[in-house]
Amino acid sequence: MQRNVSLKSETHTIGSENEWVSIQNRTFTNWVNEQLSSCGREISNLQTDLCDGVNLVALVESLQVRKIGKVYSKSKSRIQMIQNVNLAFKAIAEDKYQISQYR
Repeated sequence: MQRNVSLKSETHTIGSENEWVSIQNRTFTNWVNEQLSSCGREISNLQTDLCDGVNLVALVESLQVRKIGKVYSKSKSRIQMIQNVNLAFKAIAEDKYQISQYR
């Protein structure tokens, strides 16, 4: 499957689904890093660097321009990681944003 993508008045053809996913991954990672730059954080891998919830909470706090609660910054257990992620999701839900999974 080929996709046509327009970038600043140029059209590029992306040959494979994997290539398209890779471009989307890099683009979103760069956007997240731009948002996290205000708190001195950076990620390199979306799957691993957001999984403990610490960077996810920092991202939500950056977007909402407020603290959202206590974060387990050195989360050692799975329950602390889940609590961090839950804290971020609750803050998003409080602002009436709908969270969905796209694939």
